[in-house]
Amino acid sequence: GASCSFSPGPTLTPGSNGTVSASLVILSGTAPQGQSTVTVTASAPLAPPKTVHVQAGVFNAQFVFRDVESGTTGLTTIHAGDTVEWDWIYDYDAYALHSTTSGTCIPGSPGTCTSSGVWDSDLYYAPHSYSLAFNNAGTFPYYCRDHGPLYDMVGTVNVAAGSTSKTQNVTLNIGAGTGSADLQVAITPSPATPNAAPVGSTATFSVTINNVSGTTPVPATANVIFTGPVTVSNSLPLGCNLDPAANQAVNCNFNSANGTPTSFDIPITVGFARTVTAQAFVLSDAAETGPADNQATATVQVRPRPFSRNGLPVIIP
Repeated sequence: GASCSFSPGPTLTPGSNGTVSASLVILSGTAPQGQSTVTVTASAPLAPPKTVHVQAGVFNAQFVFRDVESGTTGLTTIHAGDTVEWDWIYDYDAYALHSTTSGTCIPGSPGTCTSSGVWDSDLYYAPHSYSLAFNNAGTFPYYCRDHGPLYDMVGTVNVAAGSTSKTQNVTLNIGAGTGSADLQVAITPSPATPNAAPVGSTATFSVTINNVSGTTPVPATANVIFTGPVTVSNSLPLGCNLDPAANQAVNCNFNSANGTPTSFDIPITVGFARTVTAQAFVLSDAAETGPADNQATATVQVRPRPFSRNGLPVIIP
């Protein structure tokens, strides 16, 4: 029974390049020897539903349905969940009634058309529009009630199969290591409330880890994640480095033994915000006997920089 804690939360929004960064911390009080496997399943939308426009009117002296995006007549291709909007186009030389009606036509002089009953916009003059969402894959023919039988004003909506979401399974192999440990982590901010750090100044978060069980030094790692506009100093303590994937996270490696606390002072420059928060997570190669205190949080209040307006100082609350 390992439990999962996600940062910044269970719902993540992909960035402009479509990627998502997440931190996963496994906390277990009964970690087995050897290896165990945890499977994390994530789901993200591939593309949001869209609206495709089809014009109904006269083009090149013919009554047609014209797909605006592709420029083709009589054919529109979408994905399940998308919407088709038919737009009636005004033409001075052929001001006529049009409809979009699901069904098929048999060409002739005149031909015959049969409605399938799925949709019918009814007959309208321009300007007018009619929208329909297609939630199921398939091929949906349609026609104009006035001009389908005689002028072959017909169209087809092809709805591609496939989901608008994709599930990717990620398997994490967790090595439980040997021995046991009970690591406790605490964070002390400076300045501490009720004092505040001015915008652009340096605040320090002191992370202290103590192993309260066992005398053998245990290799461990402390991950510190900052929330808010901060710049982490390049002058980090020995054993600490910026996380290569997140510029607001620091990883510190150390050996923790019973009775010998380990401390790291991490300086940051605070940006324009009301508060800056640090979350610390500690983990080791040993089976953790008390996971409840493997994480801690601390917050620094931020004092906005004074501005000048008409020669008078102004403080932004």
